[in-house]
Amino acid sequence: MKLHGWTVFLRNATIGTEHPDVTVRDCFGDRGSLTDLCPAHPDVRDYAVALARAVARLGVDSVVAESLHFRPLKPQRSFVPLGPMDAYLFALCFCDYCMRRATDLGVNAEVAREECARIVGGVFDGDPPAQGEVTRAALTAYAGPDVVAYARARSETVTTLVSEVASAVAGEGSKLVFIDSTGAVKGYTDGLPTPGLAAHDAWQLGVDLVALGDLVPAFGVLAYARDAARVADDVGAYLRSVGKDREVRAVLRPGYPDSDSTDRLVAKARGAKAAGALAVDFYAYGLVPHPVLDRIPAALSL
Repeated sequence: MKLHGWTVFLRNATIGTEHPDVTVRDCFGDRGSLTDLCPAHPDVRDYAVALARAVARLGVDSVVAESLHFRPLKPQRSFVPLGPMDAYLFALCFCDYCMRRATDLGVNAEVAREECARIVGGVFDGDPPAQGEVTRAALTAYAGPDVVAYARARSETVTTLVSEVASAVAGEGSKLVFIDSTGAVKGYTDGLPTPGLAAHDAWQLGVDLVALGDLVPAFGVLAYARDAARVADDVGAYLRSVGKDREVRAVLRPGYPDSDSTDRLVAKARGAKAAGALAVDFYAYGLVPHPVLDRIPAALSL
């Protein structure tokens, strides 16, 4: 049997609480999400590379990288309604390192920060929240080109970090399987992901799949959906983005809320493989009851 080391990189409340300066900082200058380490911070980048090496040295066939990118806003308690675009703007990191990297790429980072603070602050003060999904066109109309350019600059931060981690893993004789959380953001709660395919919306987390396709040997698609056709569509979109020669693995949930029967799970596994997935993984062994685990052999016998 092959052993894969699923590793959570930049979501760490222990480190963030002890060292808040390495966490993301919002447009108001606050560090309100101590769980989220900023991928632009040099110490965080060194930590990610060291963690990857440590896991690879255990002799695993691959290091599966979760949260090796920026994360969306996920408030535990919120009594102000935020639209999807407001939440996106509020989640952007404006720490010194993020702003410096954006500035080096020709972005007016301070104007972007001021615009985010103006828009989000207005919603906090009673302005109606923005409606509709986050797209680059909608974001340009809502927040202006400087904010969109700032958001676009985040991909350089993530791409270079993933490249460093992939090289470190390869140096230890293993390989990196990169997972971006977009599929979970879109469908984790109910298995009914919002319309845009995960590969098309990955940019919102700073993930440039086309660029990473040249750097990373394997990708995991979080296909958290009830519908087999949606699973196939997500897998296909990833392959078109990262390249047909890359290994793509579909991560399915065998039980609630995505799968209510063995037949549904089998249909999704079949759809993923027909769309080009090399393998199917299941999340998560320790969180589902035995009758749900019993569905998995049927999905593996395709």
